[in-house]
Amino acid sequence: MQNEQEGSELLPIDEFFEKGNLDDILRAYRGALAFFKQLAAADPDNAQFQQDLAEGHNKIGNVLRSQGSPGDALKSYYDGLEIRERLVTEAPANTEWKSDLWYTQDQIADILLVQGMHDEALGVFHDGLETGQWLVAEDPNVGVWRRRLSINHSKIGEVLRAQGKYEEALRSSRRGLEIIRSLTTEDPDVDEWHRLLAVSHDRVGDVLRAQGSLNEALQSYDDSLGIRRRLAKEDPDNAEWQGDVAISYQLRAVCFMQLGDGNEAWYSWFNCAYTIRRMKRKGMVLDPTIRSLMTMLVKHEFMLGEDD
Repeated sequence: MQNEQEGSELLPIDEFFEKGNLDDILRAYRGALAFFKQLAAADPDNAQFQQDLAEGHNKIGNVLRSQGSPGDALKSYYDGLEIRERLVTEAPANTEWKSDLWYTQDQIADILLVQGMHDEALGVFHDGLETGQWLVAEDPNVGVWRRRLSINHSKIGEVLRAQGKYEEALRSSRRGLEIIRSLTTEDPDVDEWHRLLAVSHDRVGDVLRAQGSLNEALQSYDDSLGIRRRLAKEDPDNAEWQGDVAISYQLRAVCFMQLGDGNEAWYSWFNCAYTIRRMKRKGMVLDPTIRSLMTMLVKHEFMLGEDD
């Protein structure tokens, strides 16, 4: 009992994560991991020790990823995955362990996708999709699982789009859209569902635009913009939601440019720039995506006089 209590005091380091000293956090997590390795070696049949060990690998992977070391993070995630797959094999009805397995699968697939390893990412995303479908079938009332399942479908669509498999990508992206739309219908007061619905419309639009179906893509982007403008109006001080509006205008502008409609493209670029300028004047913190977008707008003289 004393060992378990000591271990529980080693891993609650998440509260320090936001303080930004990732090197210290990594050292702490590695110390905790070494401790749990000792516990697991002394009592290999203790499933909780194995679960703690897998969680330690995952936490280290998260820090390494934040430090910009995707290769090292991937190795740590795979170490955790091996343990979690074994736990799920031994207790296939344990939904908590299945959910943890799904999380690790998603982390691995995300890194593989960013590294351009599309085939590998697709395989792991499909593994995660299978895990998620089992969980949702087990309890369809868990909204978080359905949300993750929607994201899973959308990310598979993203990989397929990158591979030029547009029809398959469209099916997967639309399936993700259907799932999150059902959540917004069942629980319309959860803003997070609506925000993800807007993202899902964008993902469908991206596939349609890549496919050359520009008018359909524009409709998807407009559906997304409508949701985002409503959310931004409800909470004008929410920087993320204001930034989402700017991104929607950017997507519309690009689509109009491909359609050859310069006037509508200019109007969307103007609104994109206006949204970001308003964010800056309100003192909002701009995330890297919005700052990059602002730099591009300054370069093309939509935001004259704005510093980067």
